[in-house]
Amino acid sequence: MSGVGYLRGSPLRRLVLALSRAPAPVLAPVLLLEVELSRPISDLPIRDEGIRFGSARVLVKLHSQPLGVMQLTLNDLRSVQTLGAEIEAAFGGEIDQHLDSDGLDRSAVPLRGGAAIADSDPLPCQPVVGRDMFVSVVIPTVGRESLTQTVESVLRSTHRDLEVVVVDNTAWNPIARDIVGRVQVSDSRVRYAVEPRPGASSARNHGLRAAKGAIVAFTDDDAVVDERWLTATLRGFQRADRVVAVTGLTVPQKLDTPAEVAFELYGGFGKGFQQRLYDLDVHRGPGLLYPYTVGFGAGNNMAVVKEAVLALGGFDDALGPGTPTYADEDLDLLLRIVLAGHQVSYEPSAIVRHAHRSDWDGLKWQVFTYSAAMTAMLTKAATSDRRTASFFARQIPKVLPKALVRGRRMAPTERAPSHTSHQRETSLLLLERLGFVYGPIGYARSAAPALLRHWIARRRPVPSEERERRSHRR
Repeated sequence: MSGVGYLRGSPLRRLVLALSRAPAPVLAPVLLLEVELSRPISDLPIRDEGIRFGSARVLVKLHSQPLGVMQLTLNDLRSVQTLGAEIEAAFGGEIDQHLDSDGLDRSAVPLRGGAAIADSDPLPCQPVVGRDMFVSVVIPTVGRESLTQTVESVLRSTHRDLEVVVVDNTAWNPIARDIVGRVQVSDSRVRYAVEPRPGASSARNHGLRAAKGAIVAFTDDDAVVDERWLTATLRGFQRADRVVAVTGLTVPQKLDTPAEVAFELYGGFGKGFQQRLYDLDVHRGPGLLYPYTVGFGAGNNMAVVKEAVLALGGFDDALGPGTPTYADEDLDLLLRIVLAGHQVSYEPSAIVRHAHRSDWDGLKWQVFTYSAAMTAMLTKAATSDRRTASFFARQIPKVLPKALVRGRRMAPTERAPSHTSHQRETSLLLLERLGFVYGPIGYARSAAPALLRHWIARRRPVPSEERERRSHRR
């Protein structure tokens, strides 16, 4: 499920789009390719669907570990030698470092004349951990047809000991139920559940409670997971003793439309290509507002230790898609995990491919809601704890001017295409700022019913028997 929201015809959406009437920019489609350097660079899977691609974006990996992305012209792809030279120029140092850490000769890749590693061969730097660990994969859904691809990609995982729990958040729509029924014919590892309360948080919590595995992974119904996604995710839990959550690298499925390209220019979901730990002591993230705005990962690519997260209350029902806050229920949970003294591990080799919004209006609404969700989450943090409120009061004046100029997604990922860090559509920046303003309002709207129920419960007269029991306890 996505932060775009369900209410496509809502008055707020119509108002937001009316305030930003700028047409879609002229952005040429980008061809997406992946190169695994442990195999020969030969027949690149270049798509030919009548799309006039303006450039190519190549994700370069070695032993399934992503090194980074390159933005190339189509002429650079016309020969293996030219592409190889471009990769060597961009990532030669990283390749040397990787092979050195593996104890391999620096020529031990086909790019440099070395032997290829077959698909069935074990990778020298990717030890398999948790081979016998049972993992639950929860997929909340609003009945998208793309759910079929999501489920099938999980079932193709190299980690075989798993279950898939599809949580239908729109039970009136038969699409999800029918998809699960078709898949179950050939694979019994898929289960179907219904969460009648709207919202991604409610659906995720339902799946979390229903999951049989001690490790519960999450992805969305508009994403496709890499076959090594779960294997890499389980390695993330072995990085340190206090790891309770693992997130990974999310890349686009395609960049065929101006909206899809613009979202990547805006920042996309990528969090870089270096493995990281986040906590409150040694492994602190960047920024004056850490850990509140670090952006640990995304709900379409995360896994948690079930019991630890249940002890924290799971996902907050007042946040996320299907609520007036629209998103960031995932970041809120990861934040609470760090604040509780645990660690979050970022594992870039755990790769998920996400389908970005393909239409310009959809992207504009997404930018608004993502920005609103961030300030909604910060509002929750500030109103829940006086020390946090005092911290924000000291730090926000220091970062606000830069945030207003550069926008929500301020840090480009390592080795991202060079133009991604500065090109921002003016209309998207406007929508970011509008989202910042709306966020606290959205959180107030979303949290008000629960606060009201809590207030009513406190005001309700206590029966005499209960008053007597309380007096005895004192």
